[in-house]
Amino acid sequence: MPAIGVTHCRKLEDYRQSVLHVGGDVRVLEPSADIGHALDGVDGLLLTGGGDVDPKLYGEAPHATFEGAEPGRDAFEIALIAAARERQLPILAICRGIQVLNVACGGTLVQDIPSQLPYALTHRLAVPPHQAAERAHEIWIEADSLLARLMRERL
Repeated sequence: MPAIGVTHCRKLEDYRQSVLHVGGDVRVLEPSADIGHALDGVDGLLLTGGGDVDPKLYGEAPHATFEGAEPGRDAFEIALIAAARERQLPILAICRGIQVLNVACGGTLVQDIPSQLPYALTHRLAVPPHQAAERAHEIWIEADSLLARLMRERL
């Protein structure tokens, strides 16, 4: 059973159950953990959702809607990403996780999609924790991609 390092967040139990459901073993990665050893024995990294990535990390001032993540989380996750890439571990990034991965790799972000990109799709769903959510929008998966091969029986 693969050991998946999951970054700590408010909806940790949802991520934990998802990893367990597909046969993984969950290792919760707390921001207080030593980066040098945080990924020891881990086969993959799951970067979870949460608050906004600090805009200072990509050279911008915070937008009026900025809601920061837990103190220390940005630095911890950016260091985790560097360590995971160095070890060539697979990384699955969801929501905030995608954003912090992008910033860790030198990218920038649109801080407030509704006000900065008025014609964009809605990305916020009001769903209580542990409740099923309606689909926010469709996604398209390239037929010959790694994701398509991994999800073959579920698509």
